[in-house]
Amino acid sequence: MEVIIALIFASGISLIGSYFYRKTRTDANAEASKQIEELFDLEALGDMPEPVSGETEKIKHDRKQQLIDSLAGSLSRSQTLNTEDGRSFLSALDHKLILAGKRAKYSPEQYLAFTLSMWSLGIFLALFLILTVSITKILPVAIVLYFLAYPVLRLRADINNRQSEIAVEVPDFINELYMSMTAGTTIDQAIVRCAQNAATDRPDAILPREFAQAQVEYTVGGKTKEEALRGISYRTGVDSVSNLVEALIQGDKTGSKVTDTLSAYSDQAQEMWNQAMRLFKNKKEPAITIGVVITMGGAAGIYTTPLLVGMLESLGSL
Repeated sequence: MEVIIALIFASGISLIGSYFYRKTRTDANAEASKQIEELFDLEALGDMPEPVSGETEKIKHDRKQQLIDSLAGSLSRSQTLNTEDGRSFLSALDHKLILAGKRAKYSPEQYLAFTLSMWSLGIFLALFLILTVSITKILPVAIVLYFLAYPVLRLRADINNRQSEIAVEVPDFINELYMSMTAGTTIDQAIVRCAQNAATDRPDAILPREFAQAQVEYTVGGKTKEEALRGISYRTGVDSVSNLVEALIQGDKTGSKVTDTLSAYSDQAQEMWNQAMRLFKNKKEPAITIGVVITMGGAAGIYTTPLLVGMLESLGSL
């Protein structure tokens, strides 16, 4: 009975997790496509968006989102989060949400409310099983641990996935900028062209959107070029992007040719990506080998144990 309950629970958790993961990925891609189309429309490019009224900006939340928003509002008024340590914690969480590409969906208070909701749900399910079903303590403990770890591990996985996608994009993005500038465009015009191409061909591309946002910020948003470009490093957290940004800033200060900078950093970005892939491969291969050995050992044990027991019984009867 306990094994059946455990299997049902594991299957349910897997289905729920995969559903929300697919939904988040789909929503993120749709949101990215919409944002990049709005930001790089040919007629509106370079113009700051007009402020929208509270009525048009309002989003219809479902009951779950309303609960999270309500809890987030209570957390924002909490004395604990309004202390220096609390604000520092929210600032760190805000940066993680930016790195994960979730800042448009969650404020720090909202993600903290989502985390607390998951923890409460895990504790409730564990208590419900303890009170209604006669089972060992291991399953409720596993449920609580799963729900405690899920928000943290999910955010970390989203950050790693987004940064991996950005690292893959860097060499091609630099080459596209370089090819555009050798055709006679300025760096700003090249960024715009890359963004427009991405809006049509790769709406889920990250780097064109990030550089285009910076271009709008220093063109009409009141930021200096250096501040806007460094904002890209802050929002991505990828070394090859930070190196490119610093090279563009220094090149702008010294007046060196941007095409020379792009040509040099294209090779560097490609090599950094190759190194990252080699490191990933070196870490992955032993893990796969160990997994195969454990799986095969377990399978062999399942099939050979009854045979060994039978042989021992036969020998003992002689």
